[in-house]
Amino acid sequence: MRTTAILPFTASVWDELRWICLPAAYPGVSARIVSQWRGRKTVPGRFWQRLLMGVFGAATAIAAALAAWLLFFGPRFDAAGITINPRARVHPERPYELVVWEETILIPWAPKTHGEVVAEAIAAFQERWPNARVSYSLLEPGEARRQLAAAVAAGRPPDVYGTTRGIVLHPSHQIPAEPYLPAARRGEPPVFNPAAVAGMARDGIVWGWPRAFWWEVWLADAALLERGGVSVDRLLTQGWTWDEVLDFAKRASALVERPLALDTLSMATLAHLILNAGAPGDPSPQNPLGWSEESLMRVGRFLAALRQQGAFPPDPADAARSRVERLLTGRTAVIGPVGPHLAHAVLQRKPGSYLLVPVPHHPSSAEAAPMEPGGYFVFRQDPYQGDDHTRLAMELAGWLAARTESWLAETLGLLPARADTWHAWQGAAPLDDRSRAFLADYLQQAPIRDGQVAEELDALAARVAPYWHAFWAQNPSPEQFAAGLWRTLQPAPPGAPAAQRQ
Repeated sequence: MRTTAILPFTASVWDELRWICLPAAYPGVSARIVSQWRGRKTVPGRFWQRLLMGVFGAATAIAAALAAWLLFFGPRFDAAGITINPRARVHPERPYELVVWEETILIPWAPKTHGEVVAEAIAAFQERWPNARVSYSLLEPGEARRQLAAAVAAGRPPDVYGTTRGIVLHPSHQIPAEPYLPAARRGEPPVFNPAAVAGMARDGIVWGWPRAFWWEVWLADAALLERGGVSVDRLLTQGWTWDEVLDFAKRASALVERPLALDTLSMATLAHLILNAGAPGDPSPQNPLGWSEESLMRVGRFLAALRQQGAFPPDPADAARSRVERLLTGRTAVIGPVGPHLAHAVLQRKPGSYLLVPVPHHPSSAEAAPMEPGGYFVFRQDPYQGDDHTRLAMELAGWLAARTESWLAETLGLLPARADTWHAWQGAAPLDDRSRAFLADYLQQAPIRDGQVAEELDALAARVAPYWHAFWAQNPSPEQFAAGLWRTLQPAPPGAPAAQRQ
């Protein structure tokens, strides 16, 4: 029985003796045997060991070189003289403090306020990033932009700024968002609607994270449209031209007091018609929307023809203020423009009686939908707090854009900028089926153009207002209207007084 325990010992002894004795009997293999007895590798063994070590060393060197390239020569970009790595790591141990300013949005019928939605979104963000402390303020849009300009001048802007619509542009402290925006996977649609991304850009640089589209359309009495000879289904899917509006107004004059009531006090009415007039010009500081003299002439002739037909109420200013009441009492058939708030109020009054309809377009021009996204923008402070801080601010901006977009789509009917929000919008937007189908189709006609800065539009409105009001109050010819307005859109000559340059 014990032999089973002794065998391993005797076998090991025999092996040792075999390695010692066999070289004398077989001198041709002595080198190999001695080498193995000494615990060394054979020549082929050493070759493979060195080969594997070489391969491993090369792979390590390549990985190190790649890491160094990404760290020092990777996808960096310049922002006002600061070189930034958009892939910088957010350190889980470092405490971060982020400040958010946002232009407030009031939706009286929404179950949650804007502030509550933002607070919930920030709380969820801080669960993902426990080392981040986020504070926020909701401000009236005009006051918010004034405070932002002052904060930028002092070198202490907020980390994230949210606009109701349009963009803010302070390149000295603003960080482009494009290097941080998610890219679509192969074979999938873009993450954002192209018009939304364009609406966050200026001169080829995408500055913000897009949020939902604000839309403005005309609103019509469905029954009066049909009685006036307009095919509602065709109108909603194909739009209508200025000639078709003139024909409708002529027929509808026998049905209602005044067929059309437009907001003649708002520059939006003029801007939407120019957008649909064709013949665009080149944007400039004096003319940020790129209007042309030809487009101004076309709009002037269209409105003058409607006025000559008696399509508008005699007091345009009063009609602008009372246009909703006129529609609801059956004294007019079409009003415009209307945005989401006003459209919601009318559509809920008599469900199924009123329709959102597109802004008409010139017969030789393609239809263009006046839609504008809002967004979130990231800023840096003096001194610069680091690429990781900027990366986290961008994460917060994208997070807020997604969370608040869902709220706007489901409570106000704004059109989502993200493709993955469409399903929720189709089922939850507070609109009837025809309005949802129309807006979804109308979004495809949104122009791909640079975003607008509120201050530029305010300056444009101040220059345009005297000519726009005079058109309705003094009845100038379309040629006089276009020529006068075109002059004010031209750059001031060198040496002109400051007032003339504004």
